Amino acid sequence: MIRRMKAPAPAAPPTPSARWLEHLPVLIVAIAVVFAAYVRLRVAGVPLERDEGEYAYAGQLILQGVPPYVLAYNMKFPGTYYMYSVLMLVFGQTAWGIHVGLLCVSTVSTALLFALGRRVAGVWVAAAAASLFAIFTVDRWLMGVFAHATHFVVLFALAGLWQLDRALESRSARSFVIAGVSFGLAILMKQPGAAFFVLAIALIVWHDRRAAGRPLREAVRPIALLTAGGALPFAALLAVLWWNGALGKFWFWTFEYARAYATQTPLSAATAMLAYALKIVGQAAWPFWVLAGAGFLLLRLVAWPKKTRVWLTALALVSTLAILPGYVFRQHYFLLVAPAAALLAGIALVSIGRLAALALPRVAANGLAVVLGLTIAGSYVMTEREYLFSMTDTELSRSLYDVNPFVEAPAIGAYLREHTAPTDRIGVLGSEPELLFYAQRTSASGHIYTYPFFEPQPYAKEMAAEMVSEIESAQPPYIVYVATASSWTTVSQARNNPEVRAWAKSFSSSCYDVVGIADISRTGTSMVWDAEAAGYQPSGTSIVYVMRRKATGCSAAR
Repeated sequence: MIRRMKAPAPAAPPTPSARWLEHLPVLIVAIAVVFAAYVRLRVAGVPLERDEGEYAYAGQLILQGVPPYVLAYNMKFPGTYYMYSVLMLVFGQTAWGIHVGLLCVSTVSTALLFALGRRVAGVWVAAAAASLFAIFTVDRWLMGVFAHATHFVVLFALAGLWQLDRALESRSARSFVIAGVSFGLAILMKQPGAAFFVLAIALIVWHDRRAAGRPLREAVRPIALLTAGGALPFAALLAVLWWNGALGKFWFWTFEYARAYATQTPLSAATAMLAYALKIVGQAAWPFWVLAGAGFLLLRLVAWPKKTRVWLTALALVSTLAILPGYVFRQHYFLLVAPAAALLAGIALVSIGRLAALALPRVAANGLAVVLGLTIAGSYVMTEREYLFSMTDTELSRSLYDVNPFVEAPAIGAYLREHTAPTDRIGVLGSEPELLFYAQRTSASGHIYTYPFFEPQPYAKEMAAEMVSEIESAQPPYIVYVATASSWTTVSQARNNPEVRAWAKSFSSSCYDVVGIADISRTGTSMVWDAEAAGYQPSGTSIVYVMRRKATGCSAAR
């Protein structure tokens, strides 16, 4: 006789408290994202600074059908130029539109960090990491609300790591290729993105040999697929540049000059420069970075899965290596470390909760970790409350960039746009590409920065001569002479190649009349135009002259 087995009783539906806890991690992240969005939208109108001006001008040219390196020269890979062109196409060619586009990018990066953290370290680490990442990447000392290339590197690096983890689980060829494309795009945003591609290869080797117990030769296929995917964005870029005759310029600026630039700063100066950068970056957000450091230690002191330890340790080390080339350590470079730091901070909070649970009830232990996280975020908000809630766009720009002419650039650009034809070219003597963007006019020279002319690198004089030749040949109806020290060179390089500034002063005074002056000091700016500018005597520490070409001709000597 066959006995009929009873069907298992249906599982009890989750209680309301269990359902609430299930959605709590996402709710925590959503609150942090909303707060970050509020801050970003509040200051979205902050004027573009130099790097943003470069990206915006190059993106503007792309929208006009002009590919990179044809009319604007720079050593960075052009991925960020294309990203800017997309953001401006969607949100408009304004500082506000660019910064709203950055808000979208940072929100997607936060979501990707949450998705990656959940796979690698669990949902609570992911929630803590994504929340802290959203809050601390708006830090003004990290230049978080300015649309630097590092934001876009982080976006595609996180997409690549998330897709890579899925590929290692599924062994899908398509997934490995997509991961490779993401890492390839990260590199196109800026060269340091290559560090994350190397990380991906190392993780494949570790996973196949250590985690999955496969022989090393089986890692060849996924690495080949990853590499093929990574090559696709480059192949497309090279095809575009070759078709437009810009391949030679691209190679010179992004490889030959970039190599010369990266070897200028001696290793002996690196420690002092790093210490200075860390002091600035940690000015308000130091609790976040300390918590991340604690997480790096607790990752080894508390029982965590081997995958968690390997992935987060490798990500932290590689992210740190990504900011080392050139030993420059600009503040926004540390955005490359922010995802790893956020994940380690999440590890620290969850680890503290686990350790506290050895002596306290679990609810109390988890509550302690939550309170610590809220305290760290709250201390930052209190410290930076003026910036986060009331600082104006002008005050924000001045707090970071002092008397650099970024606040005045929109008005100068508007004057040039109103007094020139769309086909006119303008000359900018100084490093202010944002003026070209606001004016919506093409530069008379492809050299949109003067910094390379004063650097101790072998192409300096050749570059300066090319700029002189291009501007004199173009005979632009207007030029802008920027009498701001930081727009030309650093203090240490001020004595290099003095002929450049001598030519700029001679050319501008001999061939042009002053029609506008921005007289900038820490107490305010005076801007005068046309007849009023003729007899004006500026007294500020930063002065911008707008000049119109003389009708009587030009007698400037090179």
